[in-house]
Amino acid sequence: MPDIFVPQISHDVAPFCKITVPDYFPPGSIFIFEVEVQNLDDELDTFCASDADKAFGDLDLVDLNAVLYRADGEERDASSGEIGAYDVPGFGKLAYCGLEGWMHPLRHIMKSNDLGHLLCGNFRQGLWTLDYIYSRLQEVGDSRISAQGGHVVGAATFSSL
Repeated sequence: MPDIFVPQISHDVAPFCKITVPDYFPPGSIFIFEVEVQNLDDELDTFCASDADKAFGDLDLVDLNAVLYRADGEERDASSGEIGAYDVPGFGKLAYCGLEGWMHPLRHIMKSNDLGHLLCGNFRQGLWTLDYIYSRLQEVGDSRISAQGGHVVGAATFSSL
């Protein structure tokens, strides 16, 4: 099979590559490609993942739901109304209280390199985001320990590093 040429395309938002499926691509065919992030410290990935297994390895499905998801109503019910979805000024409430709630706006920010996004502005204005994540996981962990013996405290400790 001949090598496939992938052109680099310059765009007003960010440079990107466009991969086009060839005209002849029979059912069952697959694409295999590799991506590389330029100017990335090789140690960063290792550092970010260090101790993640220890922090998240013992979570059961209820714990994972609490750490990753939980809608505003579920969170308010579980926290006696004290904690709800994070509200980004000018943007609105996140879809989920858990870590996945941050991913929808972050995916857009990363894809388009939109550092002017309201969430980025919120990051620049202070540590409210990290405080929210940590205090929420600490609260969830405390309530799960007293109720069913959950392991969310390790995730809260990991998120505070």
